[in-house]
Amino acid sequence: MSDIDPDDPGDPGFIQFYDLRTPEGRRLTLDSFRSHLRYHRKRLYRWVRERTLLTDKSYSDAPEGKLIRIDPTAVTRETRTKMGTVLDEANVVYGGRWDEATLPLRSRFQARSMFRHFEDGIPWEATRQYREVRSKLRRGQEWRGCTTEDELLAYLRRYDRLLEKIREEGYKSQAELLDEEPSVTKSQNRDAKRPRLNEIGVNVGRDGELYWQFKGQHRLCLAQLLDLDSVPAVVVARHKHWQQIRDEIRAADDVEGLSDRATRHLGHPDLDDITPVSGSTTDRGRGRPD
Repeated sequence: MSDIDPDDPGDPGFIQFYDLRTPEGRRLTLDSFRSHLRYHRKRLYRWVRERTLLTDKSYSDAPEGKLIRIDPTAVTRETRTKMGTVLDEANVVYGGRWDEATLPLRSRFQARSMFRHFEDGIPWEATRQYREVRSKLRRGQEWRGCTTEDELLAYLRRYDRLLEKIREEGYKSQAELLDEEPSVTKSQNRDAKRPRLNEIGVNVGRDGELYWQFKGQHRLCLAQLLDLDSVPAVVVARHKHWQQIRDEIRAADDVEGLSDRATRHLGHPDLDDITPVSGSTTDRGRGRPD
């Protein structure tokens, strides 16, 4: 490693790694070295996470991309930050402690920015989401079709109009929006391969808890801000213990033969394809009763 020139030390507080190279022989700059560190740190974290929090991978009997109605205010935590994309696979079932690796939904800067803007009156330009995306744009990266700060601000202001539209017309599913405005809805579909499934994506924990995983994060926040009774969502991943409840109910001849644990969950929105909702004794995750 070369000696550091005291008259040109580079980034304050950091050592410049002049002689570090990639396997291909390219010299690493300090920025690229940091990028390599971040990349391998993420790979290491994923490796540890998948071996300590995930076990017994299988798949659910439920229809792939199953749509349910949920009470948006019941989704207060998320699995995306700690579990990443490993739980994005449709209908996947995992055992393990992944449903304990959660964080408050509002800890995500995107959600926190929404609530700060709408609840506290903070202008979009003062939110962290604006600052984070602005940094990307200044590095030459694109975000949701935006390449300039003016386009970014115009995009964020769409949420102001969307909030009022939902308040006046109600929350519409992607299927309804596709029927009404197919070209606009398809152009704004940046999350799901199939536009009709571009709903809020949730995972189901071992005891039926719902966690946000991907898609529709901003729409979920708007639904919570408006205190809506229910919104459509798509189930992505399920915990092994929750799948066991589905299996028990599906195999039962009648409700009387169910275990206390399964009976307690009758009426959960993820069970409506295998048992009548009228048997419910719990409201966890459901749209609120009339």
